[in-house]
Amino acid sequence: MLSCISHATNSPIFTSFFAKASKEFFDKVNAVIEERVRPALLSDGGDITLKDITDGIVTVQMFGHCVGCPSKQITLNSRILDCLQDEFGDKDIVDIKEIPNTE
Repeated sequence: MLSCISHATNSPIFTSFFAKASKEFFDKVNAVIEERVRPALLSDGGDITLKDITDGIVTVQMFGHCVGCPSKQITLNSRILDCLQDEFGDKDIVDIKEIPNTE
C-alpha cells in the first residue's frame, strides 16, 4: 500500500504505508505466536521464533522437526498466517516469510 505525503514544494512523494512494526505490535504478534502457534509446533517436535515485522510481512525462523518438513509451507501460509490475520487483520499482517534454518 502506498500513502502520499507532500513536502514544502507540494510535490507528492510516495512512501510505504507500512514500516518496521512498533515494539507494542511486535509484542502482540509474538504473544499470539507464543500462545496459539508455538504449542502446536512444540507438540510435533518443532519450534518457531518471531524475528521481524516490516511492511506487514512477518518474518519467523523455524526449528526442530519444522526444518525440512514437507508441510512447512502449508503450516506457514495456511495455519500461521491465517491465525495472525484472524487476530490482527489482513491489512496489518499481509504475508509471512521464513528465515532459513540449517540446524
